[in-house]
Amino acid sequence: MTKAAPNKASLTLIIRNMVCGRCISAVARELDALGIHVVDLALGEVRLINSLDAGTRKVLAARLDSLGFELLDDRRKQIIEQIKNAVIQLVQHGEIEEHFSMSAFISAQLHKEYSAL
Repeated sequence: MTKAAPNKASLTLIIRNMVCGRCISAVARELDALGIHVVDLALGEVRLINSLDAGTRKVLAARLDSLGFELLDDRRKQIIEQIKNAVIQLVQHGEIEEHFSMSAFISAQLHKEYSAL
């Protein structure tokens, strides 16, 4: 997988069912096999240098699907997946403060007002 410096033309893909480090590795292998240049790869999210043409996107979606992942196009589903991944990361990293606010946490993680989510 080729990582490069981010630029303004980057594209973010949201992928359902990425829940651990092995999932990240599996997705990275598929991206690398297709020669897709990655800026950043995290749970449920891949930032690419450039947009994907329709054919490459379709092949990537099929390859991800065969591994149990889903490339999400629907904006509402993308937001739901981002919220899910933020909560997974929170739980995996452990300690939650006594006066923790889930709505404030989610809002901060997605950089949006909670009411918009």
